[in-house]
Amino acid sequence: MIGARGKRASGYAVVLDPDAPAWEHDTVTCGHCQRVIFTVPGTWSMSYLIYDAHLRRWVVEPGAWCRTCMSPVCVACHQIGTCTPWEKQMEQLEKSAHGRC
Repeated sequence: MIGARGKRASGYAVVLDPDAPAWEHDTVTCGHCQRVIFTVPGTWSMSYLIYDAHLRRWVVEPGAWCRTCMSPVCVACHQIGTCTPWEKQMEQLEKSAHGRC
């Protein structure tokens, strides 16, 4: 399946619930927080499926793309508005851990 910007979806999820049929969907991973994001297949620009607890249903939201690190990001990270890729966060964590040893 071809996803956003002509690239293949980076993952595929199968959600199993004993009280419901299996639910399968393409996924991408947020480049900032590593959250798994369900995507809408076949959309020209990436769209996300997000569960709205107030409405008790899945809604389609426009996807987000970080032009600094060139990766998809979740809506929450997009709203923060700064780029801190996961790898950079881990490097900072490792540096702070070495200082405590």
